[in-house]
Parts: sequence; C-alpha cells; structure tokens
Amino acid sequence: MKSNPTPKYYKLDEQRNPVLCKTILEWGEWMQRHDRDRIVKQESVGPLWVSTVFLGLDHNLFGDTPALFETMIFDEFHDDYQTRSSTWDEALIMHETAVEIARAKMQKAQEILDGRRT
Repeated sequence: MKSNPTPKYYKLDEQRNPVLCKTILEWGEWMQRHDRDRIVKQESVGPLWVSTVFLGLDHNLFGDTPALFETMIFDEFHDDYQTRSSTWDEALIMHETAVEIARAKMQKAQEILDGRRT
C-alpha cells in the first residue's frame, strides 16, 4: 500500500517562478504577504468569471510535475471548469483557453435564446 506523500509548498520568486519552501511557516507567511501577487489573471466573460491563481500547494501529489496554478470558470451558482498547470506562463495559456471556452458557452447560450425568440 502506498503511503500519502508529504505535501509540497511553494512561493513565487521575483520572476514568478515557483520555489519550494523549506517550511510550512515560510509558505504561510509568503502567502499572507503576497495575496495579490498570486493572481495570474481574472476577468468577466458576461456573467461568467474566469480566474487563474497561484495555489502555492502542489495538487499533483502523485506525479512528478507540480500542479501549482489553477484556472476556473465560475457562474453565480457553481464552478464549471477547472484545470491546473505548473508555471506562470502555462497558467496564462490556460487562462486564455478558459476565456475562449467561456466565450463559446456564452455564444451557445445566446444562440439558444435567439432560437427561442423566432
């Protein structure tokens, strides 16, 4: 039976590269001081909210490549889409992909509404 892996905590350096923290205290202090620095990008697409942030905690516990950034699409009731990535640059690409998905959802919703009106 596999044992649970030890969580790995990260912060970002000045160039936005993830750096492994030595202690959970180091991580917690960095996260508290850098709340805004953790936001990669956030924007509205109609009523949808697309958010990409640095998590600081590796969510890929059983893999080799850390999953440190998360992109999600939210509506007012629930999250509808989620993906994770390892670097700031990958996170930016995933954000743009999510924005395209959100726009396509809005387009589809508009087409459905337009079809009901005719």
